[in-house]
Amino acid sequence: MDFNPESVRLAREAGFDAIMGDAHDPEFLAHLPLGSFSAVVSATPRITGALTEADGHAAATAALREAGFRGMIAVTVDDPAHAGRYRQIGADLVLS
Repeated sequence: MDFNPESVRLAREAGFDAIMGDAHDPEFLAHLPLGSFSAVVSATPRITGALTEADGHAAATAALREAGFRGMIAVTVDDPAHAGRYRQIGADLVLS
């Protein structure tokens, strides 16, 4: 899943099942066919700026768990000190 149509196109051309969507949108995540997924990898960058400090990993992990997803969730982090926070939210694996 990616919000960038070009990334979705390239993933499909490489043989992956890819869909257009916003990983920060819990409503979108709740409508995915989660029963067919064994794992989800969240590799969205943390967005910081004057108007926002969005944490896509936290939003996606919480939304997936709330939607009943029981598979593995892996997230990527720049700072390993954040690993515990993501595990508390529901991530099974934190990659740095």
